Amino acid sequence: MKTKFIISSLCALAISTFALEVKNIDGFSSPEAVTSYQDGLFVSNVGKKLAPLAKDGDGFISLLDLDGNIIKMDFITGLDAPKGMVVKDGVLYVADIDTLKGFDITTKKPVFNLKINGAVFLNDLLDFDGSLLLSDTGTGIIHQIDTSKKTYKTFFKLDSKLGGPNGMIFKDGELFVATYDPNGVKKTNLVKIAGGKLTKFDSMSGLLDGIAVHEGKVLVSDWVDGKNGVVYSFDGKSFSTLDLPKLLGPADMYLLNDTLYIPQMAGNRLTIANLK
Repeated sequence: MKTKFIISSLCALAISTFALEVKNIDGFSSPEAVTSYQDGLFVSNVGKKLAPLAKDGDGFISLLDLDGNIIKMDFITGLDAPKGMVVKDGVLYVADIDTLKGFDITTKKPVFNLKINGAVFLNDLLDFDGSLLLSDTGTGIIHQIDTSKKTYKTFFKLDSKLGGPNGMIFKDGELFVATYDPNGVKKTNLVKIAGGKLTKFDSMSGLLDGIAVHEGKVLVSDWVDGKNGVVYSFDGKSFSTLDLPKLLGPADMYLLNDTLYIPQMAGNRLTIANLK
């Protein structure tokens, strides 16, 4: 990875900062994603080694309360490298390398298993119109999953030059996607998909990962060099930087009301930032 993040059009960007209240919770194992259910949080852990494609069986899901207090670190175990999650009809769906898995939240028992043929790097999950969208950073495909029929189809495929789809979020009916180079080297962009067409925002590039929407703005995390990660805010025209400590691999962020949950994948830490 590069050790310095440069935006070629930096002079054209409006850079501002925010005084944010931050809380850190340590003790995770390469935390990758966060989602909520009722009054709790789920955090996916890739495992002791930061090996997102290793089928080593040491991945797990942690359960926390909304303040970040750990209720049970190993709430669900036996996964390989769990990443994006979404809750639907009492089932916690988890992207695990090449398979979409589902667990009953009450019993913690597996109730869903769907292998995605040809999948390389399944990443983020998003609830969409009665189905799920599932990004594959390795192949560039965003899959649309029908969980009731256990079938899937291609929702959109990104050109390899753009990197692979990582974090996804809907804003005003348009799908915003943070793209990421599977090799973690090449800078990629924030893109928007609407009406079957893709728009690339050339003004910003980086090792992009997580994405969220707050007060009409798109928040995007950037690993930078793995040690100096940041979160950007995009208002549709210009980018600004949130006033946060440097983040060690900010992965798939999650926003609940005015609280932003940022898993630091390379720091084994969950950062909770109050955006109010």
